[in-house]
Amino acid sequence: MSRSEADPKEYGGGANDSRRRSLPSRPSVLELAATNKTLRQSQSVQVLRQYSAGRSAVHSAARSTTNSAGRSTISNADDPIDARHRGVPSTHPGVLDAAKRPIVGVAYGKGTRQYVKFSSSEPPAGAPPEPPRCGFCHGNNMIWQLKCAFCGCERVNGAPRMRYVVNMLLSLDPHLTASKLAHKLLTYAQFDATAMQADAAFRQATMVRTRVAMNIMSRSSDALRHHIVRMMFCAWKKLRAEATANEDIMARLIRIKEIQTRARRKAETFRAWLAYAYASKDDRELRLAAALDRRKRQMKQRVWVDWLRFLTSRLRKRCRHMKYTLMSNDQTRTSEELVHLKSVVNEIKGSLVAAIDTAVAVTSQLLPLVDVSLQELTYYRALAPDTVGYALELTCAAHVTDALTVHDLSTVSDVPVPTHDAPFATLTTQTVLTARAAEEAPHSVVLRWLNATISAINETSEHKVLVHMPTLSDVFAHMASPKLVLHLLWHLAPMSRAAYDDLFANECAKDPLLASATHHHAHHVQWKLFFELAREYVHLTHDVASRDHVENGDFAVFFLILLHFFARFGSSPSTTKRLTNELRLSIDSIWAALRPDVFHAYETDFRTRESCRNLLRDLEKVQHAQARLFGLQPGAQAVVENHRARAIAAGMRDLGRRLDGRDALVTSALQQQRLAATVSLDFGRVEFMCPSKDDFHAIEALFAQHVVPLMGLYRAVGVSSGGNTVSEQEFYKLMAEAGVLDRKIMARGYLQVLVQHTTDKHEPTTTERTLAPHEFIEALLRVAHHMSQKLASANASPPNLVTMVTDLVTNRLLPLASELEKQSLTTFKRQLGATDVQAVLRSHDKKLKKVFAFYAVEHRGKRMNLPEFEAWLKDQHLCDATFPFQRAKQLFLSAMHHSDTANEMDLELLFGEFVEAVVAVAVYRNPNPYASLAERLQVFFNDHLPT
Repeated sequence: MSRSEADPKEYGGGANDSRRRSLPSRPSVLELAATNKTLRQSQSVQVLRQYSAGRSAVHSAARSTTNSAGRSTISNADDPIDARHRGVPSTHPGVLDAAKRPIVGVAYGKGTRQYVKFSSSEPPAGAPPEPPRCGFCHGNNMIWQLKCAFCGCERVNGAPRMRYVVNMLLSLDPHLTASKLAHKLLTYAQFDATAMQADAAFRQATMVRTRVAMNIMSRSSDALRHHIVRMMFCAWKKLRAEATANEDIMARLIRIKEIQTRARRKAETFRAWLAYAYASKDDRELRLAAALDRRKRQMKQRVWVDWLRFLTSRLRKRCRHMKYTLMSNDQTRTSEELVHLKSVVNEIKGSLVAAIDTAVAVTSQLLPLVDVSLQELTYYRALAPDTVGYALELTCAAHVTDALTVHDLSTVSDVPVPTHDAPFATLTTQTVLTARAAEEAPHSVVLRWLNATISAINETSEHKVLVHMPTLSDVFAHMASPKLVLHLLWHLAPMSRAAYDDLFANECAKDPLLASATHHHAHHVQWKLFFELAREYVHLTHDVASRDHVENGDFAVFFLILLHFFARFGSSPSTTKRLTNELRLSIDSIWAALRPDVFHAYETDFRTRESCRNLLRDLEKVQHAQARLFGLQPGAQAVVENHRARAIAAGMRDLGRRLDGRDALVTSALQQQRLAATVSLDFGRVEFMCPSKDDFHAIEALFAQHVVPLMGLYRAVGVSSGGNTVSEQEFYKLMAEAGVLDRKIMARGYLQVLVQHTTDKHEPTTTERTLAPHEFIEALLRVAHHMSQKLASANASPPNLVTMVTDLVTNRLLPLASELEKQSLTTFKRQLGATDVQAVLRSHDKKLKKVFAFYAVEHRGKRMNLPEFEAWLKDQHLCDATFPFQRAKQLFLSAMHHSDTANEMDLELLFGEFVEAVVAVAVYRNPNPYASLAERLQVFFNDHLPT
């Protein structure tokens, strides 16, 4: 009895008969394994000889002993591979080299996984006697590696793994072809070493896994196949359970979705029905309304038809009566009636022509006034675009302007000119205009007037004489030269041009070198001539402005000159243009061509009658536009006069502030524009504090609005560096005076960290940190952010960062700046603006100018730097222990009004600042409080000014 019949359980029994019929026979597999072992030379010589001798017998016996059911009759006892697998593995076969010497093999692995690798430096049998050499180093120590020529495997083992691999592949896929089986075997053999290393690494995981793996490897192929199938079934069962659970969940979700869909569908159906019901109701109402309108229209039509029938019948009776009259014998009476009718028609034609002549004449005579009103309206809109322009947009003034400036009268009919009379501005519009005028800076209207006048000057001269100056900084840049004010004077008072040429010729006759002199000398003479002519032609007196103030760089005086021009000539445009000339020519040409045809072809020519109707309609629209324009012009003029009055009032306030020794408002506005760059923040550095762009722009606008007092506070705090920078300790002191340093709000240590984060990265940490102007502004923002964070942690509703910055600036810093300004005015500058002190300064003005021109040699008497000022002090022996040079330097820095640089060679004084510094030196030298400042100043000038 064969092994398969005696032990059917090992091979799977009757349940696997149908599957085994499709499997390849055992001898074919054994033959393939024997061939592979012969090629690899991995078995011992004795085993190979025995197996080769019995291969044919085993093959024939395998074919002859297959029963009718398809089961193999070869037992595992006849298979040497199975026998060797069940016995002790032979891992040291006798492998000989060419000299018949055994090659020592190295064993790897343990148990059934044990295998041997053979390597030798001697060539094997059959190799050439000359040993090969290395192609790189030419050495003869080459290593020969025992390797299978079929699959490339280097492991030598008595029980090859290919048997298990073959059985496993056939169990997974019984219908696997021989070519695919060989391909998979070669692939497995190629990566077999890597697979063994991975298996060895995972073998030490747990003892249970090792025991199970050893148990599986020690079983027969059928048991292994059964175990693999069982594992596959368990995995399939687990996967099926998970899939079933997922399917149940999905089914439950689908049911929920279906319920929700049905509910939503019901709601949508109800809404659709409701919408249909409303639509049906509306449709029915529309049909009823249409039927009612149709019935009313039919009734009107019936009445109209009856009325036409009545008229027709009456006309027929009249026609019959006229026919009877004409056919009667009374010819004299008929001719007299015809002549009378012709005379009436001629009178009507004459009245029509007279009416059109009158309309054309009135329209033409009003066009010059229209030109003036149009130009004034355009001028007012340019002066006040936010107020006058806003009001004109609401009153449709653009249509009125288009109707009056057309090139052809026939196009007037396309312009929608309003025919009703409406006021220039309603109560709401007047409220908006008042609010906008109050928010606008007073100097803005002066700048717009200046740019409009510059455009008129350039247009009159037919070339670009002056450039536009949209800001105060641009006006300040043209302050050194009298070119701007001279051209304004020549344009606004044309008679002054000839007078200026005569005076300048006289000056050139007195000084022949004046024509080729430097700009400074020429400007000096031009300023002199300008003030002489301005006093004569525009009544600009010496009390309002003088040459000394302008040459000393007093911007408030220079702007006061522009304001004087605006107050005298800013109420109306300086030039007049004929904007309606083409409309006048169009009206005259059309009526001149149409007038002769009225008497001859009016009854017969339809075009003549239509042209007369169109002409009257267009003239009526033009007259409506003229009336509307004459109503808009006074309202716009009143708004501009309001701006003009506010500008003049601001100029008077600046004049009063100058007399009190304070800075003018326009000077503060100039400083605000020039210092705007110092408060510019980098959004990348402060983005973590205010990620919103709107908040960032609001904070920047707040700092720009209060930049002048903030920078004044910055210079007042930074006394150690002359106001150029603020040290860390000075910033601490400022925050303490502002009431920011508090244990609950901000500690001193955190304020130090905040200053360190604000300053630049490249500053050395050994010295005391200083804050530049833009860093000072950023530090204030960081302080406000920290305060808002602290209040946010304490309160449920945290304050906004913009609100916190506004509170810090307006409620804490601006009062400090105002107090410092008042202190400075009460101590020195207010006394400097007194009348007696100014009288002493005017009496010694020439001497002071001589001293300034003598020592200010570097800039030719225009500016004096610090070394030149110290030279004057040395020559007059004014520096001693009471008044050392260090104090003189601080006095020099305090007298400067534009300290934009920290370099001592770049610190310069204008003449007005030099006079202020001289008065301060006089106070230092004679601090007697019982003597007035004018007396002390008079004594100082007598002692230290040249006679």
